[in-house]
Amino acid sequence: MKQLLLSTLIGLMVLPISAQRTLSKKEWKAAACVTYRYVCGSLPREEIRDYSINVFADHVSIEMWNAYDEYNVIGYEITPKQFKEFINRLAAQGLTFHSQAYGERVRGSNTKHITVYKDLSRETEIATGFISKNYGTLSIMKGDANEAFMALLHEPIEKILEENLPDHRPAAVADQRRHITAEEWEATNLVRYSYEDATIVPEYHRSYSISICEDSIQVVITSYSEVLLRKTYPFTPEQFKGLKECLAEQDFSIGKPNGPEPMGGSSESVAFYKKGEDKSYFAGYVTKDVGTLYIEKGSVGEAFHQALPVSLQTLIESTRTNPQP
Repeated sequence: MKQLLLSTLIGLMVLPISAQRTLSKKEWKAAACVTYRYVCGSLPREEIRDYSINVFADHVSIEMWNAYDEYNVIGYEITPKQFKEFINRLAAQGLTFHSQAYGERVRGSNTKHITVYKDLSRETEIATGFISKNYGTLSIMKGDANEAFMALLHEPIEKILEENLPDHRPAAVADQRRHITAEEWEATNLVRYSYEDATIVPEYHRSYSISICEDSIQVVITSYSEVLLRKTYPFTPEQFKGLKECLAEQDFSIGKPNGPEPMGGSSESVAFYKKGEDKSYFAGYVTKDVGTLYIEKGSVGEAFHQALPVSLQTLIESTRTNPQP
């Protein structure tokens, strides 16, 4: 009997559990933006007010929307010192990010999301998680998920929502968008397209990026943070010039988000770079037709896929049958 109990206990000890991580001082220092998103639970339609607070090193933006698809965004400046104090306050709260959700979902509960980004365009996540009552992928040792964010606001979030949510969603205005000039296309020496798959189990999740310069194309396929395949193919300056002409004809532009970003869906993004510059001069994203990236002709990744010497789907399938070591 004792042997049986001992075996049972040992078996329980080796059951798989959700991986947990807290951010290091180095990771917090590398944060370029931190976002808090609040999604209402079950409320009467007229009472729903969802919002996100996006904190950057020099400003805060607040996006807000309701169940009638009305949307607005406001912002104001902060100092680097305020941003540093904000980061230190978040770090002191003891945020822990889990790879799998803990607890049991309660239908109709509000949800609080925190995402830490490595870049200003919010393309590269350092960590992300959510809390919905006693269920989620984020746990906090001290305080509430919104505590550090609310401390940065000039007035209560309830008042901000009441005063700034418009009667209708403003339509995107073409002349307010940022287009790429002919001179910028001429100076461009690297273009990148990224596809971020929806939030599904790692076995099926496949995200990828296609990076193209004058002499090569690199494809990287991942399942969340795990690199499954990395391939490089030759390219020529003539081909690169033709690719840039195709992209210019598609007329990419960036502007204010045209609505609240859908949660959990797949997204596409592009980033263009000039020679000798590490930071992109143009970057935008789109998730289910909502985002900062606009395009007049074709699809976002069309020219990138056509430039590949092999089928992208073939490469993706190879990661399922013969994963790269």
